[in-house]
Amino acid sequence: MGYHFDGVKERRYVIPGRKPGQIKADVDMLLENYDTIIAVEIKSRPETDRDMAHHVRRLEALRKYRQARGMESKRILGAIAGAIFYDDAREATLVAGLFTIERHDVD
Repeated sequence: MGYHFDGVKERRYVIPGRKPGQIKADVDMLLENYDTIIAVEIKSRPETDRDMAHHVRRLEALRKYRQARGMESKRILGAIAGAIFYDDAREATLVAGLFTIERHDVD
């Protein structure tokens, strides 16, 4: 897709809740460059609507968190990474406006 990232947070990026110690959401991996963030949810086998809807809500929480903290404005995109993507899950991911990150066998 032509994206290049110079920052990778690969261990649970936490979005805190309103109360001390509360976690509103967390992101499995955050890819970041000068103008774009891709929040990646990692699943061994993504489900259709459940995983996609949850990740879309997570992206909204990330946007609100960054905006409320006055963090630099960046485009925030989402992706689901999976070891096994069935066609219905792949379609649900794309319909939700998310990227898919999948393994491909090389012969």
